[in-house]
Order: sequence, then C-alpha cells, then structure tokens
Amino acid sequence: MRKKALKIMVLVPAFSQGSPVVGAYLFAKYLHEHDVDVVFVSLDRVYGTGTNIVADIESCGMEHECLDIVGWWGLFRHRSRVQEFCDRKDVDVVVAYMLRPTLLTASLTNVVKIASVRGMLHEDYAIAYGKGLSKLLVSMELGALRRMDHVFSMTGPMTEWLLKEGLNPNAISLVNNFVDVRSVRSGVTGVKPRDRDTVDIGMFSRFLPRKRVDVAVEAFTMLRREYGHEEVVLHLAGLGPTREKIEKMAASLNVDDRVRFHGFLSNPLSLMDAMDMVLLTSDSEGLPRCLMEALSLGKTCVASDIPGIRELVHDRTTGYLFPPGDAGALAAVMDDIIRNNRYIPCERLVDFMLKKYDVNAACDRMIARIEDIYWNRRAVGWS
Repeated sequence: MRKKALKIMVLVPAFSQGSPVVGAYLFAKYLHEHDVDVVFVSLDRVYGTGTNIVADIESCGMEHECLDIVGWWGLFRHRSRVQEFCDRKDVDVVVAYMLRPTLLTASLTNVVKIASVRGMLHEDYAIAYGKGLSKLLVSMELGALRRMDHVFSMTGPMTEWLLKEGLNPNAISLVNNFVDVRSVRSGVTGVKPRDRDTVDIGMFSRFLPRKRVDVAVEAFTMLRREYGHEEVVLHLAGLGPTREKIEKMAASLNVDDRVRFHGFLSNPLSLMDAMDMVLLTSDSEGLPRCLMEALSLGKTCVASDIPGIRELVHDRTTGYLFPPGDAGALAAVMDDIIRNNRYIPCERLVDFMLKKYDVNAACDRMIARIEDIYWNRRAVGWS
C-alpha cells in the first residue's frame, strides 16, 4: 500500500462520459485504490443527463464533488471557488484535464499545478472551432501550461509540439493514455468465429467533422460494390452533430440497409466485441480510448495514419493504417484483410496492450512523478 502523503485533486470540466474524463476517472480510481487521498472534482454538474459517469464514481467509494462553475461565464465569475475548495480540503496537488480546468488551475496558489494534455491543441481546436477562434484558445492554454509546475503529454508528437512552443523540457513528461485492459476484457465473449455469414465492421466515436465518419461510409460502399463483399455490415455507435448528414449519405448511396446506427451506448464493449474489424477514420486524434479498448479486446483495427494513432497501430503488426481521408485506400485495406484472412491474432494485441497501455503501469509512472515534483516544489517554497 502507498502511504497517504498527499491530497490530490483531479479536476475535469464535467463528469461526462467522454474519453478525456474517463481517463481522468481511471487515474483518480487508481489513486483511490492504492491508498492515495484523492478527490475527483468537476466544474459543471451533469447529473441526470444519461451520459455521465457519476454512478461509476459513487460505486467505487471515491470522494467527489461538483463546484457548479458552469461554462465560460462561470469560469470568470466563480474562479475563486477552486482556490477556496483547495484551501478547505488541504489539497496539495491539482491535476487538470482539458481547457477550462487548466486555465483555472494555472491561477491557483499553494498547490502543485499539473496539466494533462490530451491532444494536438493547434489541430484539435482548428477542426473544432475554426482557425480564428482556435488561435485564441491555443494561446490561452499555452499561457496556462507555462504556469504549471508540470505537464503530462500523451504522445511523442504532442511533446515535440509543446517544446517548439517554448515549454520547459524539464517540466514535461511523456505518459501515454491508458485503459484498464482486464476490466475491458471482463464479461466479453472472446474472439468472434469467422465462419458466419457476415463480416461486422464497427466504428465507435462521436459524429463530429474531425472523426470523418463519411470516409468510413464511403469506403464501406466501395467494399461492397467494387470489391464484391456483399457480406459486410457497418455498425456506427455514437451521437453527434453530423449523424443526420451521415444517415442521409448512407441512404443516397443505397447502403442504409447494411449500415446500423446504434446511437449512444453507455457500454459499447459488448457490441465492439462482436466486431470482426474496428475503424477509426479521424483527421486528428490524441491517443484514442476507443482504439485502445478495441485492441484490448483483440480486434483488428484499421485507422488513419496520423500522429497518436501511429503509436498504437504499427502497420501490419498491431493493426493497419491508411492515408487519412482516403476512402479508396481504406476500402483496399479492408478487402485485403477479409479476402486473405489477415486479421491480427487476438493474443498478440492483448499482450501488446497489457505491456504498454494498461492503467497500472501508466499510473505508477504518473504518481511517482507527481510525488517527486511535490517534494521538490515544497523544498523551494510556493509561488
């Protein structure tokens, strides 16, 4: 058991069921289960939305609280609440996830301030908000990151970009994203037999422009028409602003009878486990959780050849890569896998995930680094 030496606060925008927050939850849960005094805190309240992780937080008995700092208005009007909470709870270390928590954490005093960077900020914000607003947001976040005692970066390309932006190399640690591999695999049935009448292809992501679900649908159509794979079925799990557009696209291509829209799934792992192949067609990603879950289940994945994804998918070894946005190339890869039975062995993928991306190894590195930073920071005094 690890001695309770520190009080650590893990701060997120809301207790929503998205990849960055789930990653923060897994880290906070790890701390709680390893006898570290931790409190999991959100800015916004999301109880009752049906897409939160409050039940999971409560079931493990971890201390948690919502500060009711709602949106950007709350950020400027009630920013003192975070400092007041830290003082009241005797918090020693704050680990912030995503933009608003990072901005608030940067203003704190008498605590060690740590940020977890989850994506390529300049790319992610440009895709999400457009070039004009993205420049402002990137500038704001970089300013906050420079005021942190330390930054955790998920990938090598993220680290290189942060260094180019002038962050202190001694204040950055590369700690990859992670999943609880054993938990992901618990309760699933194992590798699907390949002698059935269908080949099931799945994509598990929000319907957002940068996710390029249109590329998956176009490639799927080519797989059926140009390569003659009438047996394939495409499963799309998730919600988002481009879903209606994708539904119309499937109908216009006359493949809507072979494309299944599953909507939001609180636990997508059972459906994922039934897939023969999992796709990720994004233009921009960090180290995507859905891909790590699919690999933990031993699924053959085909994903965009972009930074972050390359660290998980080593072409033809742990999966397959295709040029981002190129539906023809994606269709050709899927045809080769199906026609020549080039599925990646399940055991190889599970072993790869356990050795490199399991929660225990990554969180061990994070807490060891946090403890070093805290005691070094304490030795020179607070700012």
